[in-house]
Amino acid sequence: MVQRLLQETSIDLTNGAGIPKINRFQEHFRDYKIIVYQGLGCDDMMIEVQVDSSKLLNLFYDDV
Repeated sequence: MVQRLLQETSIDLTNGAGIPKINRFQEHFRDYKIIVYQGLGCDDMMIEVQVDSSKLLNLFYDDV
């Protein structure tokens, strides 16, 4: 399913993702608010795309 999503959005995650790729995901998931966390706590939020929606897409940032 992930591979299909990446093909549909033409997003290449070979070298990771940054803000521009997160924005492209947001274009594809218009009904979702995307939130990126850098840790497991609620206060570890890195990015919150400002979309008025109760549906959430929570992503975890891993710099390894």
